[in-house]
Parts: sequence; structure tokens; C-alpha cells
Amino acid sequence: MPDTPRKGVCLDTSFLITLCSPKRQHHIVAKRYFQYWLEHGMPVFLPTICYAEFLAREKEVPPYVLNQMHLLAFDPQSAVITGEIERKRLSIEVEDVPRAALKDDVKIIANACQNRVLGIATEDEKSMVRYVRRAAETIAAANGLKALSLSTGFNEGSAAFSDPELPLDYPT
Repeated sequence: MPDTPRKGVCLDTSFLITLCSPKRQHHIVAKRYFQYWLEHGMPVFLPTICYAEFLAREKEVPPYVLNQMHLLAFDPQSAVITGEIERKRLSIEVEDVPRAALKDDVKIIANACQNRVLGIATEDEKSMVRYVRRAAETIAAANGLKALSLSTGFNEGSAAFSDPELPLDYPT
């Protein structure tokens, strides 16, 4: 069976928190990306793992945000991909990143791979961006998966995941 094309964007927990928190540094950038995706009919996916992480700190995701997204269940094939990522030791420890958060990042990447999304949008450049890039270079299921960081500001090419700078070379 041929690979299905990638489509849509997967939000990680840091993106969702930033989108829903006007006091966060990159809130306006997150809003611009979210609006762009909705206006251009790009599916926006939220892994249930991120939904749970968000609800651990907030009572609810605002309905005007949640109603625009498709929830991604963590299914058995996502678990298989997670195992492959873990076996390849892609989830190297990053200073000041708790191991529990690291394990969730790997599951989010695997969930995005399994659901053939274009990329993961994040505010977490310290670990998530690095893991997505490294997984894309090493794991067949992640081939073509990209990372979009809010810290670089809004860019229409990045929003469409057509910017040739995404993903950048993995930092050594």
C-alpha cells in the first residue's frame, strides 16, 4: 500500500498553552498560525496526550479552540512507533527537561507520524523541535515530518509547511 500524503498540523501542549494564554510571549504568533490554518482549511490535530497535559494545569480548553481541532487517539500503531523511537535512543535527555515530559514528547511525535500530519507546531524549541528533526532523519515513519517553532515568528511558508528551511539540519 502506498504511503498516504501528509496533511494538517499537530499541536503540542506548549503550543496549545500559548494559544490559550494571552500573557504568554508568543501568544499572538500562535493565534496567527491557528487562524491561518483554519482560514486555509488545514486540519488541526490535538493528540489526546496533549489534551490531558493541558487539563492537568487548566480546567478546560476554551470551546472556541477545542471545537476547531480533531483529537488524535494514541492507538496501537502509535505505540509501535514510540517503541521504535525509544529503541533508537532519539529521546536523549535535554538539560532541564523532566523525563516524564520527554516520554510524552516521543509519544506525541509517534502519534503525529501515525496520523501522517505535515508537522508539529510547538513553543518548545529546546526539546520538541530537536526530537522531531532527529526522528525525521532516523525513523522511516517520521520521514518528512517537520517542526514549526513559535519563537521564529509567523511565516506563511512555515504555516503551510512548504518552507524549505523546515526542518533545519539537526543540531549536533
